[in-house]
Amino acid sequence: RLRAALAMDRAVAGLRGGGAAGGGKAVGGPRGDQRGGRGRSVVDDHRHSNPTRTGRDDTHPVDQAFRTKTIGDPVGIDSRIADRIANLIDEARSLSRGNEYDAVRSPQHEAQCRGWLSAAANIVEVLLPSPDSAYRRNLERVISRQHGYLINRAVAEAASILESLLEDARRGLIASIASQARAEVLDDFLDDAEAYLKKNGKDQAGVIAGAVFEDAIRRACRDRGLREAGSKLDVLIQDLVRSGVLSELKAKRARAAAGMRTSAAHARWEEFDHRDVATTIAFTREFIETQLDGPEV
Repeated sequence: RLRAALAMDRAVAGLRGGGAAGGGKAVGGPRGDQRGGRGRSVVDDHRHSNPTRTGRDDTHPVDQAFRTKTIGDPVGIDSRIADRIANLIDEARSLSRGNEYDAVRSPQHEAQCRGWLSAAANIVEVLLPSPDSAYRRNLERVISRQHGYLINRAVAEAASILESLLEDARRGLIASIASQARAEVLDDFLDDAEAYLKKNGKDQAGVIAGAVFEDAIRRACRDRGLREAGSKLDVLIQDLVRSGVLSELKAKRARAAAGMRTSAAHARWEEFDHRDVATTIAFTREFIETQLDGPEV
């Protein structure tokens, strides 16, 4: 009876960045994104670079992208995602360089480029769940083209998109987009919890609502630069009180929701009732609307 609810619990837990290291959600097809052109295209710049040179060249577009790693720390996004994007930009420096004809150097090189493009699509989708994201749309356009032996040029172009994405993250422009998209997903989960509750599925509803509550609390902490990894919910709630995010009254409601979350996660069904779940859903929805779905995040 609880199989569906437990699956939802795992799904919500996965929203906290389980795919950030590149092994998260699979990419069924190319995903695309945002902001393609910034003046001359990366592919045009790449064509004019010397494809046979070795060593780092700061005039190469991918080397310029690599320098983003040292500009500053991205604001409001999971550090594992930011690190993965920076690593992909780093890897693109060598993968984008071709032979004397600026084409792939070998079948192995071609396969590596295809793998890199899949990893790039995956990490952008993890960061920006909405398919309407301009970054995702532009990346999809790059990946979906027929590249043949020139796929290394697509890597260079995609790396430029990742560079822009990381720069916007550094300026705090991505956190709001990602949080709002995540808020929509979490709100859908809360709808599912309410549906279970109306059908007297108190236990299933408790599992889902508790998982969404915890994800929202942890996301709010990350968005504000508060360390949340490995911390218990009570500690995080107190951190949000100190940061002015929660009043003492709301913190009391949050602690009650945290208690329900703990009981549901450990299958202690007798410790909470229908009203506890309904209260958790109401508080979590309110918290998402005020703290995750607004431009201030």
